[in-house]
Amino acid sequence: LETTKGEKMRLEVDMKTAQEKYEAQIKEVEEELKRTKDNFKDAMESLEKINDEADKLEETLETTKREKLSLQAELDANLSLAAPPDQAMEQLNAEIQRLQHALDQEIKAKEE
Repeated sequence: LETTKGEKMRLEVDMKTAQEKYEAQIKEVEEELKRTKDNFKDAMESLEKINDEADKLEETLETTKREKLSLQAELDANLSLAAPPDQAMEQLNAEIQRLQHALDQEIKAKEE
């Protein structure tokens, strides 16, 4: 009878220890689950921000493409109105000669 009482008490202690370990494991799993949920929520928020930024960059790219096309059209129009290269060089050379002559005259006037 004493052995049975002792075994019963030992079993009760073992059961209580096992239950405490089980409850501690459950608590650890619940905490890990909460951390995982929090990390997932943070990751989803980050993904949303990245998607928003990607959308903004896409809009900027489209705007830039339109501006490029507009500027290219403007450049083409301006080039078609510009003087031919040879004529432009002649005009530039004539302007350089005129400025050189004016400079020479100014130097000559100061020397006198």
